[in-house]
Amino acid sequence: MSRTIYDSTTKVWSGPENFGSVYHPSVSMGRAILLALKMDPDRTHQISADDDTRMTNREVYEATLKIAWNLQKRGCSKGDVIGIMALNSHHVTTAVLAGLYLAAPVNGLDPDFSESEISHMLNLAQPKFIFCDDTEVDILMKVVSDLKLATKLILFGEKVDKFWHIDDLLDGDITSSEIKYWISCPPKVNENDISVILCSSGTTGLSKGILYAHDTFLKSLMFLSFFQFIERGNTILSYSTIYWPAYIFTLLGATFHGATKIITKDRFTPEGFIRIVQKYQLSAFISAPGCVALLLKHPDFQRQSLAPLKTFTLIGSTVSADLASSVQDNLPNGKVIIMYGMNELGSIATNVFEPGNATVGSLSEGVTAIIVNDETGQRLGVGEEGEICVKTGHEMIGYLQNEEATLELIDKDGWYHSGDVGYFDQDGFLNHLSRKKDCLKYKHYNIAPGDIEQIIEKHPAVAQVVVVGVPDPIFVDLPAAAIVKKAGCNVTEEEIIKLVEDNVMDAKRLRGGVYFMDSLPITPSGKIRKLNVKNVVTKLYNAKKSISA
Repeated sequence: MSRTIYDSTTKVWSGPENFGSVYHPSVSMGRAILLALKMDPDRTHQISADDDTRMTNREVYEATLKIAWNLQKRGCSKGDVIGIMALNSHHVTTAVLAGLYLAAPVNGLDPDFSESEISHMLNLAQPKFIFCDDTEVDILMKVVSDLKLATKLILFGEKVDKFWHIDDLLDGDITSSEIKYWISCPPKVNENDISVILCSSGTTGLSKGILYAHDTFLKSLMFLSFFQFIERGNTILSYSTIYWPAYIFTLLGATFHGATKIITKDRFTPEGFIRIVQKYQLSAFISAPGCVALLLKHPDFQRQSLAPLKTFTLIGSTVSADLASSVQDNLPNGKVIIMYGMNELGSIATNVFEPGNATVGSLSEGVTAIIVNDETGQRLGVGEEGEICVKTGHEMIGYLQNEEATLELIDKDGWYHSGDVGYFDQDGFLNHLSRKKDCLKYKHYNIAPGDIEQIIEKHPAVAQVVVVGVPDPIFVDLPAAAIVKKAGCNVTEEEIIKLVEDNVMDAKRLRGGVYFMDSLPITPSGKIRKLNVKNVVTKLYNAKKSISA
């Protein structure tokens, strides 16, 4: 049953009331986390799945204060940006917390970023310090030099001459009396002070810097469904680095809900994930849907592989009903949670999945929404498709050094335009159809790629699929499919074309062709880089067309 209420007069949908944060607005995110750690000192905060080493809350608390103290001695002040470019290890956590405690905005960069992506973000954020893995020194120093920044690097891993190492900050002199005095006067923040600078998804171009206040994430502790299922003693995992909000969710879940965070430097693989689930009796997992499709179709996967899981949370891109059902069928003791939101706006809606409910669920606490006709700006009613516009109460402050893009996102009445197409059904559930930017146009027909993808996903030989448009001077877009086949299986282009043709209207036929790939390019958060796929598919289409000419 939906918790969303509809006002037919104003055509506004509303989620349950959000009662806000339990913390005073002047309390920084770092200070709140440290207080929680101190209250439960002996609990295991995190375990590295790479070597089974562990850190208690007490150890994280003490290491964080040492790093913060020594950062301050090296010139770090409130408002100075701290970059983090590292895979998940124990002291990445303490470095992040040190920055949050000092009210120094933390900007996460994924180690898979290209040089141009790194240069773009460093030029925006202008970090004073960057914590990084030793393997990233060369590329970071090149970018820092090219941009003429005075940024100082602090390394994890092997020590390198002429660079500070995390051990230098952990071994610095600080007495217990100094710590007690220092923590009695922590930096205070207000609603405009930045806690983290997230990166936008980067699926269609370079990322933008997303500015979040301290209070925003602390508010989420009260309503995110991901947290509501977490109990003391649970183990939680996300493969995400600090680059993606899922990292923050697992950090907060481990801190405030008595759970233990499992960390690893490894990227997601089905076999590696199954090992972690079994070894650490994993309770909660948060992931983009792309990883799940690979997991379910892996030859080593069995229904009991996920038996310990209580929640399997899917975020980051559209989740088909078939995919959600497949995950749920393989969770003998757990539930699928579909979270719909944006990096810029936080959680918009949540569906604790039940068979037959293929929506993104009810609006989250504090969220109001309208559906708008893209051409007329008119508000639409039940069952009518249009752009999803929201006010969440936990949205970003704005884009870093990009006021134009910020203003484009917000209209004159304060509604944030998501860029997503959807509708509310009669039961009050929000249905997400597609991204406006992803929508294709064949002649005068608007086509949602997801409609075609859901058909192709049902083929037993398909592990992953993405549908893009091949540009055409007459017809605008020719729908085309890029497919990764399931290991050991075979399927032809003709089979896929016939499958789609038998299930869609004429405008949605795969006139751009079908292309089989070994893998699809993805962002560090697991989203498919659709622009890259479109460029590759367009080249293949043109090459095939020139041969047949």
